[in-house]
Amino acid sequence: MMTVGLIGGMKTAYMSVNSVLAVRFNASYTAVASLTAVPLVISAFTGLFALMASKVWGKRPVYLVSMVLIFIGAAANMGGGDSFGTCMGARVFQGLGWGAFDSLILGSIHDTYFEHERSARITALNVLSVATTWGGPLLGGLASRNAGRFTVQFDIINAFQLIAIPLLVFGAPETAYRRWFPDDRAQTPTTSVSWTSKPPKPLGKPSVEDIKAYLRTMKPVSFSGTPDLHTLLQGPRAFIAPTTLLLVLVTFMPYCTLWGLSESLALLFTTMPWMLDANGVGSFMAAPFILSVATVTGCALYRKRHADYTNIDTVCILGGGSALAATGILAFGLKIHDVMTASSTGTDAFRTGGAGATLSFPLLSFLLGLLAAGVAVLDAAIRPIIWRSTQFTSSNLNVCLRNVVDMDAGVTCWRNLLAGVFVMAVPNAIVVWAGLKATVVGLGSTQLVFGAIMCGAWWVYDDYVKGLDGRVMGLVDLSMLKRTGSFFDTD
Repeated sequence: MMTVGLIGGMKTAYMSVNSVLAVRFNASYTAVASLTAVPLVISAFTGLFALMASKVWGKRPVYLVSMVLIFIGAAANMGGGDSFGTCMGARVFQGLGWGAFDSLILGSIHDTYFEHERSARITALNVLSVATTWGGPLLGGLASRNAGRFTVQFDIINAFQLIAIPLLVFGAPETAYRRWFPDDRAQTPTTSVSWTSKPPKPLGKPSVEDIKAYLRTMKPVSFSGTPDLHTLLQGPRAFIAPTTLLLVLVTFMPYCTLWGLSESLALLFTTMPWMLDANGVGSFMAAPFILSVATVTGCALYRKRHADYTNIDTVCILGGGSALAATGILAFGLKIHDVMTASSTGTDAFRTGGAGATLSFPLLSFLLGLLAAGVAVLDAAIRPIIWRSTQFTSSNLNVCLRNVVDMDAGVTCWRNLLAGVFVMAVPNAIVVWAGLKATVVGLGSTQLVFGAIMCGAWWVYDDYVKGLDGRVMGLVDLSMLKRTGSFFDTD
């Protein structure tokens, strides 16, 4: 989990210093935004490849290789302050490593813990991921301003990696193993061995021999799966399952808009009359950080008290999250547009003491926080909806858990891919204030339409969508449902 937190900070490391990078590298803002967009897009593909590789060689070697790539990229960023190409190369290495931790962590939690232990760990994972992703620019902007260089963020990240790498190498064993075999037979009274209760073994201080025995079990590769076509296609099939695609449609717009607007803050507010520095730009993420963490925690507590998840819950969560996200998108963009176009001449807003100086930054941060809260509400519906679908189509609990991980990874990878596109596209669209208004109106209204359509689809066609999931992922054998003839039809 420590590595997941560091990755969240890496993803948004340049959010508060984009304008500094544009001046330093003498590059366009779009080119600088690509330093965030490109690794996001790459991580979407490596997430799929990591999922496929883990089914053959296990999760541990995939984690180790990914950690090496991340460390190389982060170390290169420490000394890549003078070259755009060096920074881009370092970010590519980081993107190659991010995908595994985006796709496989949920599966490791399922492998390691029992049913009653997973909820708290998954909630901790979600809170940590959200906190480091949207809270990173707060500390990163402050550190960059005090140090006078943007590479200081990666100095801090690499210092924590010196702790995270040994924890991953020596403290994260292989979690993929066979709990159940198809040819296992149920024990009968005549074949089973008598079982008697034994008292638990008291815990004591580990000895040197215990430590050596433990380290001998920490092999790079300790799992071997069957590399047949059916196994390798489990991940890609889950990526194109109807439930996966519908969840992507209803959640990607707010998620990607949050990424696009956050990466455009330096473009909007480092010019006259504000001239914000890295710390000022990073402070915009205060409300998104607070509201997203509070929303994720609140949704987890609600799910703990209300274990049953019905179509009514789906409609309420998707509808409420869409409305909240659309409100944040529209209010953020229209507020800026109204203030900047309130003056009689186009240049008055940029003069000191002009209309632009009346813009309230805490209010804008709060409106961006509403968008982040809407994203968190929509995210709260993803795993329960996937769980209901896999329960409908899976033959046993192991298959069900595997499909939950695969479909959740599919949603994550699709959204990372689209987020990278938005990070590149949104700065180009909002260069002028009229473009900002048109962008937020289009995105906000589209999310309301998508939310309404998806709520109706799950309300009316829920069982039909589940059946399609089974067909696409090869989980439902429809041949058993076909009438092949009756015994009474034969002579």
